[in-house]
Amino acid sequence: MSLLKIRRKGEEKKRHDGDDAILPLAKDELGVSDAAAMRINELVAAKNGESLYLRVAIRGGGCSGLSIHYEFSSEKRSNDMIFTHNKAQVIIDKKSLSILGGATLHCRDYLGSKEFYLVNNPAAKQCSCGQSFAL
Repeated sequence: MSLLKIRRKGEEKKRHDGDDAILPLAKDELGVSDAAAMRINELVAAKNGESLYLRVAIRGGGCSGLSIHYEFSSEKRSNDMIFTHNKAQVIIDKKSLSILGGATLHCRDYLGSKEFYLVNNPAAKQCSCGQSFAL
């Protein structure tokens, strides 16, 4: 059983497991952690080994105005950049990369399931949900 920890005023925020070792990258890069690569490879294998990319994209919506979406795609568009780690392939369009560049895609266990999220996300005014932000 996991308990919610409420911080006291002035107490430093604790990072999620594995976040401490992930450093910010150059603004034209999107990192992929070992945990994220492992999860992507598991999900691709579950789809009978199809040649798939995990697409990271920014879309309108969410509680702060913009949200980060993750979806599998078999097609690469002309404005997509590919980032590969341990055979896992992640694609992101240049516009989304201009906002999210420098972050690293990571995977964590959250409320009993695994979720993708960005560590060192440079997007300003990020919501507490971690999936929504404003510029």
